[in-house]
Amino acid sequence: MKSSMNKKIAAMGIAGLTGFAFVISALGSNVLGVNAKTTETVIVTERKDKVKPASGSAIDVKDKVKPASGSAIDGKDKVKPTTDTPPKSPEKNNNTKKVKIKKTKKTAKNKIKITLSGTNTWSNAQVIIKTSEEKNVKAKITKKTSTYCVIQTNKKLEKNTYIIKLKGIKVKGSSKYETITTKIKVK
Repeated sequence: MKSSMNKKIAAMGIAGLTGFAFVISALGSNVLGVNAKTTETVIVTERKDKVKPASGSAIDVKDKVKPASGSAIDGKDKVKPTTDTPPKSPEKNNNTKKVKIKKTKKTAKNKIKITLSGTNTWSNAQVIIKTSEEKNVKAKITKKTSTYCVIQTNKKLEKNTYIIKLKGIKVKGSSKYETITTKIKVK
């Protein structure tokens, strides 16, 4: 058994087992090594069925591998194999541009035009208008383009400051629709 382990150690040193830089020592039926990609110390245990690998290398990828804990190794612990590739990190969406408002102005007695920067897209657009006293003003979006929208209120806009929220708009190419808020002061 010991001579076969020495042969395996020599074969690993020569064959350069994928993912292992070198073998440090043999402990009973376990082999202590260092993973070249992650610099993690690992213990490779022999397979119980003593099947020789078809690849010609001393230790098959299907052998059981576990991280070394620094405590005594008893050879009885069998752990699932580890992989050489690190886990994928969640991809970040680079298209997180915000819709920006260039200008808001009253165009008629009961109409407001909001000019937007960039090219934008709409989906299930809604508008909410409130006075500075938090009273709702009934309104609807009458025209939507990629660069502006026109909002019409049911009644004439009196002298006041109005808070306008537009829902269901995004910058073209962005993944998420958002709500934007602006103010207009009617004199």
